Amino acid sequence: MEKLGTKRELGLFYGVIAGLGGGIGIEFYVLLQYSTFLAGPAVVLSLFISGILTILTMFSYSELGAAISRFGGEYTFAKVAFGGFIAFLAGWIRW
Repeated sequence: MEKLGTKRELGLFYGVIAGLGGGIGIEFYVLLQYSTFLAGPAVVLSLFISGILTILTMFSYSELGAAISRFGGEYTFAKVAFGGFIAFLAGWIRW
C-alpha cells in the first residue's frame, strides 16, 4: 500500500511568487497614492528606477543563496561575511 502525503517541495512558480512578494511588498500599494501626489507624472520614472533596484537586490540574494547554501537568510549571509555581532544586528533588524 502506498503512503499518501503532501509534497514538500516548491517549484519555480512558487519561488518566483515568493520572491516578488518579498521584493515588492505591501508598501507599493500603500504608498502609491502619496507618491503620485508628490511626484505627479514622474512617479512612473521613480517606479521604474525602484523596480530596477529591486531586481538587482533579488539577483544579489539569489547569488548569495547559491554561494552559501545554509538556512538563515540575511543572518547567515552576514555571519559568513562579517561575523557574529553584525549577523545578530542583520537578523534583528530584518525580523
